[in-house]
This record gives sequence, C-alpha cells and structure tokens, in this order.
Amino acid sequence: MREIRSVCGQINESVGEKEANLLTVISSQRHEAVKQCLALTSEVKAQTQSLDLLEDQVNDIVALTAVHSGTDVSNDIASIQERVSSIQSRSLTSRAKQIPRQPKLGQVNVEEYVASLEFVKDAKLLSLHITDIVHRPVSSGPALVEVKWRTLDDIKDIQLTAKSKDPRGFDIATTVFLTRSMTSYLMTLPWVNAEYTIRLEGTAENGAKYPPVHRPIRTMPYVHCFKARFNPSTCHKRIAVSSGRDEVVHRKCKMANLQSACAVTTSFQRLEKLEGALADDCLPILPFVYWETIVHFQVFGKLGNSKLLCDIGICKQGTEDASSLLCDNQKSYCAYLVRRNNSVALEFWNGPNRDTLPRSIPILDLTREKEKSLRLGFYFDAMKRVVAIVSPGNNTILAQFYVKTTSLIPVCGLYCFEQVFTMVKFSDPQKLPTVLCKLMKWSHGS
Repeated sequence: MREIRSVCGQINESVGEKEANLLTVISSQRHEAVKQCLALTSEVKAQTQSLDLLEDQVNDIVALTAVHSGTDVSNDIASIQERVSSIQSRSLTSRAKQIPRQPKLGQVNVEEYVASLEFVKDAKLLSLHITDIVHRPVSSGPALVEVKWRTLDDIKDIQLTAKSKDPRGFDIATTVFLTRSMTSYLMTLPWVNAEYTIRLEGTAENGAKYPPVHRPIRTMPYVHCFKARFNPSTCHKRIAVSSGRDEVVHRKCKMANLQSACAVTTSFQRLEKLEGALADDCLPILPFVYWETIVHFQVFGKLGNSKLLCDIGICKQGTEDASSLLCDNQKSYCAYLVRRNNSVALEFWNGPNRDTLPRSIPILDLTREKEKSLRLGFYFDAMKRVVAIVSPGNNTILAQFYVKTTSLIPVCGLYCFEQVFTMVKFSDPQKLPTVLCKLMKWSHGS
C-alpha cells in the first residue's frame, strides 16, 4: 500500500505541475492576444478616420474640377495616392494572423500518459498493464482482437478473459490461459459489433494473484467485400473482357492474349469516348465496403514523358463516358499510372474538385525494369460518403476523398497500347488490411 500511495502521489504531483504550466502558458498567450487586439482596434479607428479625410479631399477635388475644368490637380492626386499606399503598407491582416490563439484541446489517454512518465517507466509494476488493443477487420466469422500487455518478472501464468452478454442477457466469457513469456494474444470472439470487457490477471510464482486489469471495448462490424466483375456489353469495343469477367486488356495491344476473352457482341450501351470498362453493378449503399484491384503492366515501346498508362477508380453512374480519360472526368475519383521522367508513378484525381492530389508515388524505375504488378484496395462508406484508396501490402492510406454522391460504379481505362501492355483485374481480398480500422474510426478505445 505504501508503494501504491507513493506512486499515486508522484502522479498527482506530475499532473499538477503540468496543469500549472499549461495554465501559465495559456494565460500569457491570452494576455498577449488581448493587448494585440486592442492595439489593432486603435489602429483600425485611426485608419478609418484617415480614409474619411481622404474621401473628403477626393470629393473636393472632383467638385473643383467640375467647376474649373482647367485646374491642375496632379499634386493633390499624388498626395492622396501616397497616403493610401502608406495605409495599405501597414498590413493589418498579416498582423491579425500573428495574434496567438488558444489551441484546441484534444483528448488525452490517461493510461498512455501515465505510462509515458519517466518514473513510471523505471518503477516496478504492481499489476499487469494492457498497452494496446488492436482490432482486425473481418468480412465473416468471429471478431478478431489482439490484446497486448506489459508483464511482470515474477509472473507464473496469465489469464485473459473477454466477457459479454448474449441477446437474452446471460454472461458469455471467452477465457485463455497463457504462459509468462507471452506479451500479446489474438482473441477470437463470437460476436462482431458487440461490447466486451477485457480482463487480464496474473498469478505470481508464490501463488499470489495480482489485481486484475479491465478494459471495455467494442468489436468491429463486418467489412462488406464487394465482388466486382466487368460487364462485356458496356466496355469499349477495343477492350477485351476475360471469360471469368475479372480481367480486362486492350485488344489492339500486340502482347494481349485474347484466347480466353469474351466474344464481341452488338451492344448500344458501350463506352465510346473512354477506352475502358465498367463493373456490372454499382457499389452497394452500405458502410464499410471494400474491394481490391490488381494492375499488371509491361513497357515494351518508347513511352513518352507524361504519357498515361491506365486509370482505376469510381465514377458517378451515367457519366462514365463524359471524357476520354477517367482521370479527366469531373464525376470520378481515381488513381492513375503515368510516366514521370525515368519512372512510372501512381497519382490521384479528384474529379469534382478538378484537382490532382499533390502526391506522386514512384512505382517502377524504367532504367532498371520494365514490368510491375500493383495491388490497390478501395474503401467506400456510403453513410459518411468517404472513398479511400489503400495499399494492402504496405497497410497505408494512399488517398482519401469525400464524395458528393453514393451512386458510384467501378471504372478503369487503358491507354498507350502501342507502348505498354496493361491488365486490370478485380481480385478477391486474401486478407483485409488493418488500416481499414483507421478508416472505420475503430481504435483500441472503441
């Protein structure tokens, strides 16, 4: 108990000291901001009076020239211009921007803050400590939650329990017994989007039990994996769709293998401007929709700088053929491959904003290699109207858009068939990337 009281006392002193420092800084910033605001107010009043006087002088000059048309007023006009320029040079706007503003207060995780204190890092723990809870996105089956903790030196065994209530109100518990060497465990829980209480407790070598640690969580809901397929009757006549309807290539490319391609049929729904293909269905109006696309390309000809290889993304239904390029369509959001100097780069397009995102990711060095495969993941939340492009391999978000419509359909375009062979394929996700938790706003405290 003495050790607990001592640690609590140190924590209280540290928190109190930090709070006092923050109050001192905020008070001084507020005092300085008030001083600068008062000074600017006085200067604005003075400049307003000066402008009123200048307006009177201008009116006098106008009246004088109306009565005496031959009067020379150039000196008066030069004087007025000089005074106006002096007022403009004071730059009140730039000075107003320099006024210190109180920063927004963010949420603080007390456990993380306490664990970061120097004396806590070196102190001997009095119980097990849960350091992190990582949710794993799933599209079916049980929920997956990884629990991480900091252990003790004299721990003999560890008991990890996840407790919840079933629809009838009965307690349901999932318990595992772990060895002392383990510091993390991936739990399989029966229900998704359900509240659980994680309980971690340990037993010492002498048989004594350490105080248990509890953490409330909510498991993630299912991710809806969209099974996209290309529609042979709506693609451009130069685009070949495979018999499985999951791949497209350009018919005119000399490297294209058309043996397994669907036969060309007469259709009045084909794309005419965009040399590309559409999915056979729009995205479902659901939260947490995900699908993946593989792009394989091989450069075999002289590809000029800034030449477009392909683009992959989504577009508002009914506007797919509005432009000859998907990355020039005002109703699309997409990624595209383009040559930039000695490399092929991945870039991103926001159609409604008519904006190319300021991010260019080199994918292939043309001085060393000519062939590459790229896997891209697409995430869509119709409720929040968010679309994101992710890298499943690197587990990172590449681009994120806020869409203005939910009637969206996957689209791709293929270009430069005389210099590049490009294949675009819809792929079933083998494993959902954990970065989806960030997009779904699911953290360890959820």
